Amino acid sequence: MQQLDALRQEFRARLQPLLAEAQLAAEKDLLQMFAEAPDVAVGDALANVAMLRRDALRHERRWQARIDAAFAGWPARAPAATGDPAAFALLSEGELSTQLIGQPAIEALQRRFSDALSIVESRLVSLAARMGGDGLPANPFAPPVVVDAFLVAFPPIDCEPLLRQSLLRHYERLCGAHLGPTYAWLNGALAAGGFAMLGGSVHAAMVSQPVGSAEGASWRGRDGLAPRGPDEGRGAATAASRGDTPAPRRGNLLRAYVRARRPERAVDDSRRAFGDREFLAVLSLLQGSETPTRWPPADPGPFAVQLRRALLAGASSLGMGADAALPSMAQDDAIDVTALLFDALRASACLTPAAEARLVRLAWPWTRLVLEDPQLFDAVAHPAMRALATIVTLWDGNPGSGDDAPLHALADAAADGIANAYQGELAVFERALADLEAGSAPLLRRAAISERRAWQALDGSERLEAARRSADATLAERVGERAVLPIVGEFLAGPWRGALVQAWLREGAGSARHQALLDLADGVLRLDADAAQARGAAVADGLLSIEAPLRACLAAVGEDAGAIDMQLASIAAGLALPDAPRAMPGFTALATDAADPEADADAAEPGSVAVPGPEVGDVLVARDHGAMARHLRLAWRSPLTGRCLLVTRQGGRHAVLSPRRMAAALASGELLARAGPDPVEAAVCHVLDEAAR
Repeated sequence: MQQLDALRQEFRARLQPLLAEAQLAAEKDLLQMFAEAPDVAVGDALANVAMLRRDALRHERRWQARIDAAFAGWPARAPAATGDPAAFALLSEGELSTQLIGQPAIEALQRRFSDALSIVESRLVSLAARMGGDGLPANPFAPPVVVDAFLVAFPPIDCEPLLRQSLLRHYERLCGAHLGPTYAWLNGALAAGGFAMLGGSVHAAMVSQPVGSAEGASWRGRDGLAPRGPDEGRGAATAASRGDTPAPRRGNLLRAYVRARRPERAVDDSRRAFGDREFLAVLSLLQGSETPTRWPPADPGPFAVQLRRALLAGASSLGMGADAALPSMAQDDAIDVTALLFDALRASACLTPAAEARLVRLAWPWTRLVLEDPQLFDAVAHPAMRALATIVTLWDGNPGSGDDAPLHALADAAADGIANAYQGELAVFERALADLEAGSAPLLRRAAISERRAWQALDGSERLEAARRSADATLAERVGERAVLPIVGEFLAGPWRGALVQAWLREGAGSARHQALLDLADGVLRLDADAAQARGAAVADGLLSIEAPLRACLAAVGEDAGAIDMQLASIAAGLALPDAPRAMPGFTALATDAADPEADADAAEPGSVAVPGPEVGDVLVARDHGAMARHLRLAWRSPLTGRCLLVTRQGGRHAVLSPRRMAAALASGELLARAGPDPVEAAVCHVLDEAAR
């Protein structure tokens, strides 16, 4: 019992500082968000952070109490196993919300440390047996306990939803960095206490920790851990051999495709196949562990040729000449599948020379991934594939200078981090992906704001111009070549036309308000005609009937009560004089002539607005002969004229093209439309389509 209590206290002491670190990281994120785009919700969350800081001791005590509760009564079974009715009680709305936001973090940490947990839990069985336990006890050190303790420490009543999500995200990230060393310490402490594992062969995966690392040393050399054979697979391949994962359908299709394309190798008994450890050693040598200060010019040849040439050269430098050993069939498959993917990426993206050189270097970690992880192309949102997709997206059409430089540098750093650190640990990709998302999020938020402002300004000006054109055309249609009183002409050209523009913009043509204004114009013109014929009674009755619409029209354009009365009196006085001079009025058009004439021509052609092409949100790359390609985005398509607004990566306005000009640019190759937001998935689908054909 004393040993368990000592383990509990040390475990708690190692992880408790993460609470304060998560709060500091969340506060930093919120301050940055508020500085970029002040928002009431973010302001409330920042105020909430200050309150949490004042009550830090109370939250830490809650966290400690929840950790201690997991050890209470241990090694008794969990309540559900003993038939406790409380285990089946209905959840409150708050408890359900807590489980929903905590479950993804728990599952991510469980997957990440599954091998470590299996070894620790095997030793905990020995500890439980010594303490008189019966059966498999719950693991009080597991991620569900750690995450649940955090959610209990920061309940919904104490935290804004935005703040709680941010706190949990940073807490999960910090746990990912600290739980590995903590579980390594725990395994060593249990082993030092004499608690052996139930069986070593099941848990041999932990032998794959990097040789010479402090964490790896705490796992190796313990009882029950037999050394792994030189050619034994790891990770997802091990899981697949146990039947824990479904068959990799897309991965198998790709491997079958590259085998069908590969020329049959002549049988040569004098040369053996590389062992997996030998092959991985060569990959590590080629991959290197430091970012080159100068990049060699990229080889334009196929990736498969480059990879095999470099692989044989690397093997020779390690004393394994091409005359002694060659890649095995599985290794050949990994090389060819990686080459197909990277050839497709290079062909579909517009990269700077430095980005292309980094892409070549990334092919080595991906060759290892393809070899070791059969589910790489089938797993939903695989972190390695997402990281590669994000990197290529940030490189594509990015000259690496000006406003685009920060995003290019962010992708460079992520690519270098993967190439320098990856030795079979999926966490390298998870960290790179987290850095990419954290680094690009504020830049993308600012771009989204700029983009929205750009298309809203264009949409507003186009709608206003369309409303003015409609009002001008309606006035010309109503008046025609008719001679009217000057006061009537001034009213129709001024207040009435202004109110008609407002009604078109706010409620639309054909709305009740818009139709009422048309009826008002017809009524005023009819009164003018009656006045010219000296029909006094009809004029008097007509003035009474249109007084209310007249007042509403004048009020809509901002006239006050006194001005409205004066205007009505002037109209009535003019209509009271049958012999008053009348003339055909001359109107100044409200609409300007600054619109794109091509867009006007397109809008005038039936069906021209519905020109097929990229959808709003699609990425396009502009290619200018002699200049670097430019990443663009279709931010808006006019519902009136079909004009397309293209914005830069920062959301700034780049060009406004009519449907006709847009189609011509796509047809000539001046604009290239990307297949989708995920370049890696598009490349894989392209290769699979080739395989199907």
